[in-house]
Amino acid sequence: MRQIFCRMDTKNTNQDNMIESVITFCETNPNPAIIHDVPLMETTLEKVKANQESIELLEATASGSTKGVTSDTNTLRRIMTDYGIRVSSAVYAYAWSLEPPNETLADSLDYMPTDFTRMVKAEVDDVCAKIHAIATSILASLDIVNITAPVLAAFGASIDNYSAAIQKPRIAIVNRSVAKEQVTNLIDSTIKIQFGRIMDRLALSLKMTSPTFYEGYMNSRKTVDLGSTFTKFRGTANDTNGNPLQNATATLTKIDEPELVYTSKSNNLGKFANVVVKPGDYNIVFACAGKKSQTINPYHFAPGSEEIHHIIFIPE
Repeated sequence: MRQIFCRMDTKNTNQDNMIESVITFCETNPNPAIIHDVPLMETTLEKVKANQESIELLEATASGSTKGVTSDTNTLRRIMTDYGIRVSSAVYAYAWSLEPPNETLADSLDYMPTDFTRMVKAEVDDVCAKIHAIATSILASLDIVNITAPVLAAFGASIDNYSAAIQKPRIAIVNRSVAKEQVTNLIDSTIKIQFGRIMDRLALSLKMTSPTFYEGYMNSRKTVDLGSTFTKFRGTANDTNGNPLQNATATLTKIDEPELVYTSKSNNLGKFANVVVKPGDYNIVFACAGKKSQTINPYHFAPGSEEIHHIIFIPE
């Protein structure tokens, strides 16, 4: 399935594409341990990804179409509550392991999976936010139960994503000009704070020990003008029941430049990481463990377009 969207304005488009370029580089760089070994970079990247989810939702509002954007509210709730169960259970056990046990802490996190199931949609994210705040306040003590800063960053991002999804009916009636202004502000703050004041400096601190990573990161920070030179690939992977598939891959090989290969991997929402590609004709192979692979040969990427493929995988 092919869909082509028009972005709102050149400045936002270029900066938005740069944000996605950094996310893609960080998620697909050959040595993920580089980021994993710098917890602040890992947590900041999660914040950037959460911001990008919000940017996409607001862009849809500004263009007058929210259909299909974060429509998988139930999936987002499941991901968030999975983190909520993981964190609350681990910290609950930690509280009872202390001498003497911290019963107040334990009682504040005494939740079972059925408790989350019974909560109404406007309550469950508030409870998860409370769990997140408590765990964050004692993070330094939680290594013993395998609750780390990256885990809490992912938990926080899942809360943000779910909260944005359940707000969709209200967001849809926001004045389009207001949404456009919010997009600009969120893009600007992401570039100024998360990139300019944190990730750029952390990347610079790695220049001596990991020069290849540093160069790749800085290249991804360059503004990309899709309107004149590049196009964008994105998509989703689901099974025949509509469930999102994680770690499905899309491999794009340029027909007249076979050495030019792009790879994208789906996340826990079944969304392929966005890839900025050179226009032209490609062979595309979609693959997922235990599922039949699918091939599109050839597929043309026109300059300045945004190509979206929704892939349904069937069992082998």
